[in-house]
Amino acid sequence: MDRDGEEDVEQYLREDLQNMRELTGKQIESWKLLEGRRLTHIHSSPFCAASVLDDWNLACQQSQSFKQYTSAESTSRCDPNSPVSDLQPAMQVLEENLGSLRQLSGGAVVPCICLLSVAHDHFVQQLKTHSGCLAKVLRVQYNTDDTSAIEVVDHVSVDLMQSEQSWVLQAEHLTDYQAMLRLGSSLQSLKLPLMYVDCNEYDCPLPTQAELQARTKLFASLLLAVQSLRIGGVLVLHVPTLLTRFSVGVLYILHKIFTQVTLLGTPQGDGLKYEVNIYCQSYRGAYSALTQYLWEVYNVIASSPVGSTEREVLQLIPIAQLCESSFNQPIATFNCKVLSQQTKAIVRAELGNTSQMSGQL
Repeated sequence: MDRDGEEDVEQYLREDLQNMRELTGKQIESWKLLEGRRLTHIHSSPFCAASVLDDWNLACQQSQSFKQYTSAESTSRCDPNSPVSDLQPAMQVLEENLGSLRQLSGGAVVPCICLLSVAHDHFVQQLKTHSGCLAKVLRVQYNTDDTSAIEVVDHVSVDLMQSEQSWVLQAEHLTDYQAMLRLGSSLQSLKLPLMYVDCNEYDCPLPTQAELQARTKLFASLLLAVQSLRIGGVLVLHVPTLLTRFSVGVLYILHKIFTQVTLLGTPQGDGLKYEVNIYCQSYRGAYSALTQYLWEVYNVIASSPVGSTEREVLQLIPIAQLCESSFNQPIATFNCKVLSQQTKAIVRAELGNTSQMSGQL
């Protein structure tokens, strides 16, 4: 508590997912994707207490303070020079494995790839500040006139969200099956020690919709990571939330192919929003059966028209596996903490605005 009796905003929230049993080829062969009508909101979740999710939905939908904050954030996030403070906890966790990362890189310079982020300079600076490592960001070159010309080349820093230049990899390219095949092939030859992907949606008015809109980014990131990371590599994913069976299914696969997965929630704007990072340590590699299954799922996702109200992939992994207590409990704990803290911050901001307006009457 602070001196006014209000709860302090926690610096950041953390939950670790420990994988006690390695994924087997037989398990993968038993998986079947589940399709259903496209979701538009997240009203319930097996990965969060119902009361917490209801309160969070209501606060986000009704609060003018929250709407003003998200509108301002959407504008600032389009600026390549905008700081990405949500990376700080991930960088702190990275320090725990600094020795292995340097060993993988074979020197002081860490080759890495950053996708769909406007702030590569800040990523590189964060990596240097928190770990002492110098990062070399690789550029994905995509020629819009010749879609077969995809390659990954050395580049100090690059903005992959701006659309003015032909070499830019944009979110819509992630639904191009042939483009993804070529990109995956290019990355496979590199075997990088570090990959960062920003899967968030900054122009989405409601956070529950943001996770639904980020589905393709999240799944494509998993697919590319499986092909591009070397054994022992690190993956950092920036996501909106982890409430649907689809997103948690991706998380389940990640926690099976990495030695440890850490969930990090960082408050932004006095806690009005929490940035969520999935920090994956020490890549184990993937069975060919897993890669084949991921491509099969991706083909279904990519063939679904953007904005369609028809069917979509709702589930990647059997719900029984997603609800195993050793996996489900830390996710539910993390989600409840993040959503509860954010709801409290939104209510405090709304009460503050109400008091301010009353004082002006």
